[in-house]
Amino acid sequence: MNNDFEKLLSFHINNEIKKHSAKKVISQEELIKEIVQKTGLSEEKINEFFIAFNKVIRELYKENPEGLKSYFREKYGADFIMFDT
Repeated sequence: MNNDFEKLLSFHINNEIKKHSAKKVISQEELIKEIVQKTGLSEEKINEFFIAFNKVIRELYKENPEGLKSYFREKYGADFIMFDT
């Protein structure tokens, strides 16, 4: 199932980059609604995924911020910016 989420995230990131060169940002709420519609998963399951994804990204960023930025740039063609919330 994680592979499906990676594909879905990649699809959305790439679509947004292609559609909006001004770096339009899709909100998490918008993304969750689209994922619910496309997968039929509950909002609760999707939120659990985002919490786990956020934890892993933060850990990877702590270990190697430049490596993570390079990965997002190479894999998705997107700049990675970490916001401290």
